[in-house]
Amino acid sequence: MANMSYCRFENTFNDLRECIQALENREISSTSEKRYAERLINEFLDFCVAESIIEELEDDKKIKEIIDECE
Repeated sequence: MANMSYCRFENTFNDLRECIQALENREISSTSEKRYAERLINEFLDFCVAESIIEELEDDKKIKEIIDECE
């Protein structure tokens, strides 16, 4: 079910925190989940680059390494 616009960030915050913890603990076993984890990170980083929050990323090797380390 989609989040309502008035609370989408509030509803997503805990889910995102849980995802970050899974990445920190390298606890992603599903191939599909690994793929979506990488997509989520890249989507956020693309936003940060587009909004000049961070500079252009030279490569995404570190992201791939983190995802590959997950079991």
